Amino acid sequence: FFNNSSVVQTIDQDETDFTKSLRVLEPLIKDLNLENVIALCETSGRVDQIIANINTLYKNSLKPPEISRPVFILSSNSLSWLLVEGQHSIHIPNQLKKFWCAMIPFEPTKITTHGLKWNMSNDTMMFGGLVSTSNKYDDKSDTVSITTEHAILWSMGTSRIDDE
Repeated sequence: FFNNSSVVQTIDQDETDFTKSLRVLEPLIKDLNLENVIALCETSGRVDQIIANINTLYKNSLKPPEISRPVFILSSNSLSWLLVEGQHSIHIPNQLKKFWCAMIPFEPTKITTHGLKWNMSNDTMMFGGLVSTSNKYDDKSDTVSITTEHAILWSMGTSRIDDE
């Protein structure tokens, strides 16, 4: 696993290590034929680190597709990624339907969903108003459809915290 690893010195302290690692990966994306990046990430419950990781996802989404790929953050009990503006379809495996899901906006955003227990229909999500945390999946559907006006964070549980 570690045979092809390398250590890359980065001097810039204006970026997080996560952001720097994606920047180091950029020139390798085409050579490695990457479709996605999965970052294994634990934050020890530090809210500042969680927000910094979300900021890295957002900054990555602003880069052109030839130097970036969708980035997924996998932690011990969740999977999170950015949904850019537009329509999205997320397949939910049956074993994950018992866990929570959430959508968090970065700016006021009109959103429509299907496949959730508490769907939205052209509702506006924003800080200081509506955000969708602790949502659940509709038992009748294996897919969540989301249409969003601006980028949002999608996060979904992959295990119960107290199962560890």
